[in-house]
Amino acid sequence: MINAEHLPLILTLCAGTLITTTIVFWSLRLGITPTPTSGKVRAKLLETLPAKVDGNIYELGSGFGSLVAVLAKTYPDQVIYGIERSPLPCWISRLRCLHLKNAVILQQDFFQHEWEEAGLVVCYLYPGAMETLSKVFKLKLKKGCYIVSHTFRLPGWEPESINKAKDLYRSPVYRYRCP
Repeated sequence: MINAEHLPLILTLCAGTLITTTIVFWSLRLGITPTPTSGKVRAKLLETLPAKVDGNIYELGSGFGSLVAVLAKTYPDQVIYGIERSPLPCWISRLRCLHLKNAVILQQDFFQHEWEEAGLVVCYLYPGAMETLSKVFKLKLKKGCYIVSHTFRLPGWEPESINKAKDLYRSPVYRYRCP
């Protein structure tokens, strides 16, 4: 028989185990763990964003939603779509952005997304994803669409600007424009 005073501890341990298992499973499946953007890189990213965007705004691999929330405040008159495939970060992101009227969190594979209405795509992804997206973006993004990526380049594209964050790694923030 379970002692009632031990029940909160047991429930906490079960929840922790479930959360850890879910993150490990999806990290192995996707090949990358959820990695939030640091404050210093986020500041440099905000400086790099275009003042005006014509079209929808997407954050790919939106994780726990911290960058979606920043984008929603930066562009209050536009809808920001966070796209995350892993269920737990997606759920946390939805909770985190619940108060934001212009944020929509989608649980889907961004490689399969349609991009006709994109005006800005923001991403912090691993090199393999950037390689795949390089080809997808050339085919599907409209002329003039901005792509802002930090840390990892978009292979085969020439950035219109590269800004270095004031963090330990001098993390680069790239801004591209579709030809």
